[in-house]
Amino acid sequence: MKGKKTLDLDAEIKRYRMRAHASKECYSRACQVLPGGVSHQIRAYPPFPVLVTSSDGPRFWDMDGNSYLDYWMGHYALIMGHQPEVVVRQLQAQLDRGIMWGSIHPQEVELAEKLCRFVPSAEKVRFCTTGTEATMFAIRLARGYTGKSLVFKMEGGWHGPSSELLHGVTGQFERSESLGMPDASTDLIQALPFNDLEATAAILSQPGLKDRLAAIIVEPMLGSSWFIPARPEYLQLLRDACSRLEAVLIFDEIITGFRVSLGGAQQYYNITPDLTTMGKILGAGLPLSAVCGKKDIMDRCNPHTAQPKWERVRIGGGTFSCHPLAMAASLALIDYLSDRGEAVYAELEAKGQRFKSMLADIFAHRHIRVALTGIGSLFILHFLDGLDRAPINPREVLNACHYSFKEKILKLLLLNRGIYVMHGGGAISLAHSDQDLDNTAAVFSEIADLIDSELLSTSRLDLD
Repeated sequence: MKGKKTLDLDAEIKRYRMRAHASKECYSRACQVLPGGVSHQIRAYPPFPVLVTSSDGPRFWDMDGNSYLDYWMGHYALIMGHQPEVVVRQLQAQLDRGIMWGSIHPQEVELAEKLCRFVPSAEKVRFCTTGTEATMFAIRLARGYTGKSLVFKMEGGWHGPSSELLHGVTGQFERSESLGMPDASTDLIQALPFNDLEATAAILSQPGLKDRLAAIIVEPMLGSSWFIPARPEYLQLLRDACSRLEAVLIFDEIITGFRVSLGGAQQYYNITPDLTTMGKILGAGLPLSAVCGKKDIMDRCNPHTAQPKWERVRIGGGTFSCHPLAMAASLALIDYLSDRGEAVYAELEAKGQRFKSMLADIFAHRHIRVALTGIGSLFILHFLDGLDRAPINPREVLNACHYSFKEKILKLLLLNRGIYVMHGGGAISLAHSDQDLDNTAAVFSEIADLIDSELLSTSRLDLD
């Protein structure tokens, strides 16, 4: 294209190092005392991460005073944006009443009642602190309830780093994702090909499976695997198979819970699982998660039953389960969302659709083939290589999209222009205004002018 701008990647790296100099210095210190300089792997990215010092609404600021429009939003947890007044007000009030009790309290009961009211599968609830705990406990409940051991998960499904479920998440989907995991911890976990009805149906028709299968756990929209929604007929296949095989269907709604509707993705799809795990938005920015579901399954962890301990399911939510600050924040947020009902989700849906349409138009105008995945206010941008449609499973993302470009170079270009994303996308919050979305689209437009086929497939991925 005549007059097309070219990208000087070295200049972009130099620009980043200069604009985030204080972050670089502090990150160098971090690397001396924290493995990789972080306490969560995803927060480490080249050439070095920005270090956040404050936030408000749709933005945060780094150590150098740079402002970023934030689409990571606390691991997608902040549906109202940073520092929402309704939550902050309740946290301040709770601080006056107490910080930590380590005992049951009325807010715990009230929040459980609200989950049972809004989440279709929830008849009883057990609270814990992290999504990892919730999914781990859900698997234990399913095995304890059925007396069986085999669990199916999805290729690309992320359910936290517990020893069993850290399997088949990225790349080589048949393998564990970490050292230090004994074979026995993953022998009874197998990965299903996500959204492949024929292959999954064949696996679920294996002879003798009814005697072995305890549960199927699935994210109705894959989270860390690039916001790929499940096909409705695929979820229905899993629902029918679990009923037929007398296994427990678990929806991992850590991301989709309270994000796509008040009742989560199960309300969105109108398919009800047996157990549901929730987190992120549930805690309104504080550590809180839950496993909820049918009372006959949940009551397997009831301490008042006559069975001895070894015939019950042990779910210890941890020292900080039902932390008063987390419960106060959650109640404030859920009350806000429920009081506004469908209007909140219609607003988020409209923002998401408008923004995704703007991005699609920007790249189509420049003849760059892209697709966007995600439900409602969630979006991920894919630069297509061997596909002419949006990817429907993680293998297609890795094999037929310019994955590395998006994860490294695009992220750098956006950071230099004050936009913070993860995996080439993120979560739009109620705090993001139309002007914020327009400004973000303008940045993508600027970057699109710098992209060509050579850059998309570049092997220059070392940004250090």
